[in-house]
Amino acid sequence: MKRAKGTDAGVFRALQSVDAAIFIPYLSFLFIGPLLGYAGLSVQMSYILKAALTLILVFAFWNRYNLKLRKGFSLFSVSSGIVVFILWVSLDNLYPHIGKPSWFVPDSFLSLLFRLAGAIVVAPLVEELFVRSFLIRYLVSEKWQSVKVGTFTWASFIATVLFFGFSHDRWLAGIFAGAIFNMVLYREKSVEACIVSHAAANLLLAVFVLVTGQYGFW
Repeated sequence: MKRAKGTDAGVFRALQSVDAAIFIPYLSFLFIGPLLGYAGLSVQMSYILKAALTLILVFAFWNRYNLKLRKGFSLFSVSSGIVVFILWVSLDNLYPHIGKPSWFVPDSFLSLLFRLAGAIVVAPLVEELFVRSFLIRYLVSEKWQSVKVGTFTWASFIATVLFFGFSHDRWLAGIFAGAIFNMVLYREKSVEACIVSHAAANLLLAVFVLVTGQYGFW
């Protein structure tokens, strides 16, 4: 069967679009791990491959994001991340979680390295790009790229907070985290600030897990 003229070029353009640059790494980080787990790989190896593949995708699309991460560092973004960490840990025993608790116990230096990279680098990038760069603006207008970063509407605020919360097993802490990251977005008018805040929270949680041995948070 002959391909329609221009099909290859159209697919290439689609994969190079900003939408694809946001969707593909996010979906990779969301689904690759579980799929590899179903295939029989260990939790550790599944995470290593998931984090590595997603990181490669992020680097492949990097120029599409136009991120300037340095401008994301501020007292407000970092302190907001600290608040998210405190809430994430302190609320843990106060509500039922979704599904089975996740346990990631590193079995090698490589698995520890990729778990840290996944938590501190990959997750903040792909989740904030999807939720705080794309979704929150798409809920304002389908022409989301024309919507200014940090534009507030009640509908987009509530929807993204709930989406972010229920995309985590610790849904209540996730809802608080989603609300706080949204507030960072509205105040700083910067997706980079949300990435930094998210990374700060995950860094503190990683230190907490490694110091206390409470791997259930991973």
